[in-house]
Amino acid sequence: MAILKLEPGQKALFTIASIEDVEGNFGPQWKFTATNGDAMFLNVDTAERQLSRIGYSRAAVIGQTVEFERIQKGAQKFTNINKPGDAKLAASTEKQSFSAGPLVPGMDDQDRVVVPPTAVVNRLEGLFNLYGVCLDQAIVQAKKLDKAEIGHSPEAVASMCATMFIAAKDKGLAA
Repeated sequence: MAILKLEPGQKALFTIASIEDVEGNFGPQWKFTATNGDAMFLNVDTAERQLSRIGYSRAAVIGQTVEFERIQKGAQKFTNINKPGDAKLAASTEKQSFSAGPLVPGMDDQDRVVVPPTAVVNRLEGLFNLYGVCLDQAIVQAKKLDKAEIGHSPEAVASMCATMFIAAKDKGLAA
């Protein structure tokens, strides 16, 4: 049941129980209260911006676990709110440089388009056609189940289709 004041480099996990509007020494603030009773105060603008950055609204964060992190950049101190386990969400906004390595002739040619051999294309088209036939038949079977008042789920239709497709392939019916 403590009021947490984090120092730069410190982090605290909070499962948010409530958020209250309060007036602090530096203007309007939100009081974040954790399920264990600990409290953390943040400027309203900062809190809204940080929650938005991680995809939460004030209402949506209630019941969620977040990580408060105090950081320092130069003389400035900031409090970030992160989702636990997310890779450094509060990372610097500076542009990052990277290298994909040296150019590899014959592999990195941007204008080169790889066209599969005709035999592969024909085989794939045959498989797609067979799958279409199996799906059509699964839908016919699903309609029969409905008519018999047995019912079915989309998963059952997909399962029937896959079973027919595998059986047809095993019997050599695929092109």
